[in-house]
Amino acid sequence: MPNAIVLTGYGPPEVLKWAAVPLPEPGEGQFRIKVKAAGISPTDLALRAGYLRNAIPLPADAVLGFEAAGTVDAVGPGVTGTSTGDAVTALLFSLGGYAEYAVALIWTASQSPFRGSMQPRCPAPPRRPSVSSASFTSRAAKRCCCSAAADPLASLRRNSRSPRGST
Repeated sequence: MPNAIVLTGYGPPEVLKWAAVPLPEPGEGQFRIKVKAAGISPTDLALRAGYLRNAIPLPADAVLGFEAAGTVDAVGPGVTGTSTGDAVTALLFSLGGYAEYAVALIWTASQSPFRGSMQPRCPAPPRRPSVSSASFTSRAAKRCCCSAAADPLASLRRNSRSPRGST
């Protein structure tokens, strides 16, 4: 039996418990993900704290998590374009990302930019390029094998390292 982080009540993080849960089975137009990474969104935090209990009532022992990434473990009827073993990311409208296995609707998923090992397909650019950031970014985007530059936040990290008051 797989495990999940189960919400035992509303409140601080201590209301989350690691517990055995039934293995979810994919239905029509759904697939099951063997979760390797789950996102923690502000909505998850608000749900856990109870701020949204009237707007989004949760069943007892709910498993939070709107975002999950991993590999397809099983596909339900009517699923095309995705097969067992594919790396995917998915938005989980019915929650469940804080588990070893989650079920997603096929239209909420995309091929993941990560392989089964969850390593990026593209090598990250050097931390401190020797050329200007504008020309480096365009060169990195040209040799990158995915649609985005290898490290779109690199310039933000470089700028945050500069001493205060310097220009």
